[in-house]
Amino acid sequence: MEAAELRKALEKFYWACMDGDPVEAYKAIDYVFSVGGGLNDIKESVRCVAEELFKMYEEELWKRGPKSAKVRCFPVIDALLYAIKSVMPKVKSRDVWVVVASTSPDYLRKDALKALLLLDGYEVIDAGVEVNPVKLVKLVRKVKPDFVVLFSPNPKEDTVAKDVVFMLKTFAREKAKIICAGSKSDLNEIISSLKP
Repeated sequence: MEAAELRKALEKFYWACMDGDPVEAYKAIDYVFSVGGGLNDIKESVRCVAEELFKMYEEELWKRGPKSAKVRCFPVIDALLYAIKSVMPKVKSRDVWVVVASTSPDYLRKDALKALLLLDGYEVIDAGVEVNPVKLVKLVRKVKPDFVVLFSPNPKEDTVAKDVVFMLKTFAREKAKIICAGSKSDLNEIISSLKP
């Protein structure tokens, strides 16, 4: 494996994602593997794309507002999630189930975490954004996940997040560990806390 060729392949993947081009991102992952790269290289690139995406979102949010930020960022996360589908057959399953959800309309951290968890072999169920507490409890009771990761703009003050956590603890009564993450939470910290 030539390091320069691998670096070129990873840059191609990164820029295909940042340009919001799912087909090129998908091809770039194949290119990474063809030059001798592996899952760890892909994971690191996904982390880089996610970090840049969060910066881009914050910048666009302050300049033009939330609607513009979503319009600019959605193609990036879409390309990322589409591209990692090609890697899934190479990923060894951990047989650990995680439900990810958000109490706000912000889907970026949830989807970036979803991508990283899939690459780490977790079975991920996306419960969506602006999650309905009753529907989430029903989903958790049905699926019986090992973890529930709930994103909220401010988990300590968000009444919806508090209601969801209360309802999960009261009505789901499963052994799922509930992790409440803020909109600025470090994805690596969240992943490291997912120990069964």
